[in-house]
Amino acid sequence: MIQIITDSTSDLPPAVAEREGILVVPAQVQFGTESFREGVELTGIAFFERLAREAGALPTTSQPLPGDFIAAFEAARTRGAEAAISIHLGSAFSGTFNGARLVAADAPLPVSVLDSGTASMALGWIAILAARAARAGASLDELTALVARLTECAALYAMLDSLEYLRRGGRVNRAVEMMAGLLDIKAILLVANNRIEAVARVRTRTRALAWLR
Repeated sequence: MIQIITDSTSDLPPAVAEREGILVVPAQVQFGTESFREGVELTGIAFFERLAREAGALPTTSQPLPGDFIAAFEAARTRGAEAAISIHLGSAFSGTFNGARLVAADAPLPVSVLDSGTASMALGWIAILAARAARAGASLDELTALVARLTECAALYAMLDSLEYLRRGGRVNRAVEMMAGLLDIKAILLVANNRIEAVARVRTRTRALAWLR
């Protein structure tokens, strides 16, 4: 058996990860001096509730702790896996991929660490399809080739309801944020191949959602 592992930026619901037999390594989320493991000590709902409650505090994220990678690799061995494929958030967006590679060098079983080049459920679907192929008996080489093909075609489109957090993160200035708000302009981003591109600017949320469909 080959174990599929990913990280919490895949946004896989816990029930889906469990059903598909995927191990999820939690990223770190910081609110001020407090640190949480995403999906373990801080759920998605709790994150957004706190974000709304503490409007002046901008949270930050960081790659999973080495100990959490070790725990996932140990869990794979405990499940009886002969090897593991660990698929992660695009390396251009985070140190997660490189962090996993460093820890994998001393893992208790062979681990192939792969760069998805994307994020969120685009990464999640790569992990799901790889897990299903693994259950069907695909070899390590076959799974690695499958993930490479999926990575080439994986694309995540996202609509930004507001430019507030881009402005607070220094990505756009206040004037651009205000103009977008006044005109009700929604930015649509494409995340693929380790790049984030603005592919459209659409007026009104309804039209932006229609564009995504």
